Amino acid sequence: MCREFEITEDNMGIYLHERTSGYTLIVDWELSQIDSLIVKSAVTFTVPYKGNEFLITSRELKNYKPEVRDLKTSPEFQYTEVGAGLGEFIPYIASKGVPLPMVIDPADYPLMKDMLMHMKSCLRSNDHEDYISCLIDRCEIIMDPGKVKLFNTYLGEALKKYPQLERSSDVVVDNWGPRRILVEANPKGESKDEIRSYIEELEKRLLRLNGELY
Repeated sequence: MCREFEITEDNMGIYLHERTSGYTLIVDWELSQIDSLIVKSAVTFTVPYKGNEFLITSRELKNYKPEVRDLKTSPEFQYTEVGAGLGEFIPYIASKGVPLPMVIDPADYPLMKDMLMHMKSCLRSNDHEDYISCLIDRCEIIMDPGKVKLFNTYLGEALKKYPQLERSSDVVVDNWGPRRILVEANPKGESKDEIRSYIEELEKRLLRLNGELY
């Protein structure tokens, strides 16, 4: 597929825009933010959605909630992340000899991989290049059906389209991904509490008996 890339740069970072999809890849020059900030990543995507946009982040495992990063893995448990983006949790779990972990996320992973590869060729810092390479690896893991089951749509649509997701998981992780879409775009003007409650009810439908939502 032919991609239409446009790249710009300022003193804050470098930006790669893909015209057809509207995706924008942002690399913040302050790479130290990977270590020091919880919400913001040094590498993010902005994605158009219903007249607004939302972020796709690349959170490190150490920046997940403490109860998630300290999880003891079980070879019998089914792990699912909703709104995984390019976070480290699923690639980490996929390496632990557990049943194929699941991702529910509408992100265009092939596009993001292409954009990351293009961005890598434009960077001037080896540190940034190494981190971009890490994110390309995460894309490849999530897209690999031998390593991850990817349900490439929004949570509500996934539950409608794939009834096998009901009561399928022992551990469900949500690092604010699905809520970020609705809070940032929020076409209905709902409160954050209303959005949180709506998403949590959907996520609870993924849980097996005694399953945990983080």
